[in-house]
Amino acid sequence: MAFVVYRRARAHIGRQKMKPTRMTVRMGILTLVGVGFLVAMPLHSALYAVIGAALGLGLALLSLRLAHMEHTADGTFYTANLYIGLGVTALLVARVLSRVIGASDAMQAAAAHAGQAAGQMGNPWAGMFDSPLTLGALFLMIGYYVVFYGGLLRRAKKLAAPSLPHPSPTNPSAESTGLRCR
Repeated sequence: MAFVVYRRARAHIGRQKMKPTRMTVRMGILTLVGVGFLVAMPLHSALYAVIGAALGLGLALLSLRLAHMEHTADGTFYTANLYIGLGVTALLVARVLSRVIGASDAMQAAAAHAGQAAGQMGNPWAGMFDSPLTLGALFLMIGYYVVFYGGLLRRAKKLAAPSLPHPSPTNPSAESTGLRCR
């Protein structure tokens, strides 16, 4: 998990080369995970997921406005907003660590009280769908990265697409493109 967190943090520090295939795969995986959780969760928990996803969407749109993108001979590069990206990652990591510590403490307390072996106690993650903060943080992250990567890919396509010159009296080279206005 530490390596995943390191890679996420590194993706928000400095200039990054656009990797469309990798971004598209990540968007697909995050979407599948989100849909899987939505299908598996009780209906009353879906509200927390929707709120988290809406907050993630808003942060992604803000981050896209603040991101810088450039197209060079070496490829397309972007510089994400450092604070928003790291904040989203830190929020999820803090919430997951909080749940892990809480589940560990609960398992130890139950085992000591009941004298049961830890393997007989059941699944400590069974109550995850009842935790609004965990669901909100998870779907905030999913919403943020799906929208942010999608927005970056869209901007990169626009930036890399060559624009055709429009024929005008001040632009005689437009005639060489084969386009004529009559």
